[in-house]
Amino acid sequence: MWGRESNTVNATLQGVRQLVSLWRVAHIPVDLPARGPFPVSDSLGLRVAVGMLIKSLEPGRYSKTYQQLETIRKLRAAFSNLHMSSLEGVNSLRTVGGESAKMSLTLLPTNSLWFEHFAEGCLKRMGQDVRQDWALPLPVLHAVLKLLEVEWDKAECWEDRHRVACAGAFSVIAFCGLFHGNEVFLTDLFGLSK
Repeated sequence: MWGRESNTVNATLQGVRQLVSLWRVAHIPVDLPARGPFPVSDSLGLRVAVGMLIKSLEPGRYSKTYQQLETIRKLRAAFSNLHMSSLEGVNSLRTVGGESAKMSLTLLPTNSLWFEHFAEGCLKRMGQDVRQDWALPLPVLHAVLKLLEVEWDKAECWEDRHRVACAGAFSVIAFCGLFHGNEVFLTDLFGLSK
């Protein structure tokens, strides 16, 4: 990862040096974009980034040492909502496009290229720990269904196979319906037994 970034920096530096030497050959004044100083205000979203980093070090729901990425992302959304409802945000909003497709442009600091790179870096380094609200995790359902297949193969009579089939259907219905605890037993399976 670091090698690719340093290659990009080196290629950019080499390209700029070539441009400068070519301009000098053609007697064109060298006029490069200013590299600073940056404005005193936070135009890149640095304050929000610092807040997100500090928040990431607090104990979370699933870990006692850090917060999940999805939790700290909410700070960016909160700041964005606050900015867009402020005088500065409302006055900086511009919309371009036609009737059906529109794009909004704004001076929102957390939409800066720097902040986008920061957020992408957070995602790459922290990852996403997705804990879906399932009755049971998918690997557990697969394991249950494999056990039921073994029971199906061992079954010697129709009643045993019917019991295994009902257990399998019940497990899949509970999984797909996102049922929890006692909700599974409230499911009406009368039609299944028919």
